[in-house]
Amino acid sequence: MIEIYSDTKTNLSFSLDIENNQDTPKLRFVLKFEDDTSLMFSATQNENKAEVVVPKLSEILKRVPDSCKACLEAIVDGTYFIPWEDEVQFKNVVAVSANLSKYGKQNDDDNQGGFDVPDQQDDSAEDEDHKKNLVVKASIAEETIKDVFDITKPKKEPASDLRKFLEKKSLIKK
Repeated sequence: MIEIYSDTKTNLSFSLDIENNQDTPKLRFVLKFEDDTSLMFSATQNENKAEVVVPKLSEILKRVPDSCKACLEAIVDGTYFIPWEDEVQFKNVVAVSANLSKYGKQNDDDNQGGFDVPDQQDDSAEDEDHKKNLVVKASIAEETIKDVFDITKPKKEPASDLRKFLEKKSLIKK
């Protein structure tokens, strides 16, 4: 498996021996994705090497996958060859990560910018309340979405359905 960086160009060099050819070979590097799409990049031959520059894939693809299949193709004197095949793993050169080191309310009495860290019991109770609030908000959002989709379905009287929806949400008077 080889690694290709998706957020910068990557230079690849393959050792390549071509013997007894009459014409200049045509070389290309191919990335084959699971959705049956492929990207091809021209390669050049310098002595016994095939060299290819893979551009910044993050500017070409909407979403760069974690990995895909790749091959080096060669067309020599009208004959097609695949002298190399392997898996490619995509990585980013730039990586950012963060971990929470302190939390809580800022302690105003402390000039050094310390934090009051709540007890573990209080934290779990707050987490439970927070989860309940999220569930309630998610339920309300889901109901609103359902209501919106209900009014978009064709019915006999779409104007009255819209009116009922707006009245239900208190957006217009009954």
